[in-house]
Amino acid sequence: MSGIKKINLVVLFGCLYIFDRLIKLWILKTDARLGSSVFFMQLSRNTTGAFNLPLSKWWLVGLGLVGIFILIVIGYKLYNKQNYQTLVGVIFMLTGGLSNVWDRLMGGVIDIFYLPIGLSFNLSDVYLIVGLGVFIYSNLNKKTI
Repeated sequence: MSGIKKINLVVLFGCLYIFDRLIKLWILKTDARLGSSVFFMQLSRNTTGAFNLPLSKWWLVGLGLVGIFILIVIGYKLYNKQNYQTLVGVIFMLTGGLSNVWDRLMGGVIDIFYLPIGLSFNLSDVYLIVGLGVFIYSNLNKKTI
């Protein structure tokens, strides 16, 4: 992998992480509520798991760290195979996972986006979904990672 591509991957990770943290910091500082009845932003701390799974903080952190470790291993393999498209998906998932684990360690995941169907989420969750989509799409016609 060329030096420029390595730097681009690190910059992508850094930009995604910083943008996520800045949005969460802004919503924490201002306690703003923006939007309409269809979609709005408002601060809440999710101290339960995804979909309100009744797991302790330490179980959730442990599961998150296992997921991050698995993503690092997959990312390392993709890096060695120079599979850039799939690696971008892994970087999105890694960024989302790290940010949510950090939030969990600091008292609860900061959810800021809401849909009227009762769904709340944050930018890290969006990163996880986008990353998974890129990962799946880039591997549709491949046999192995």
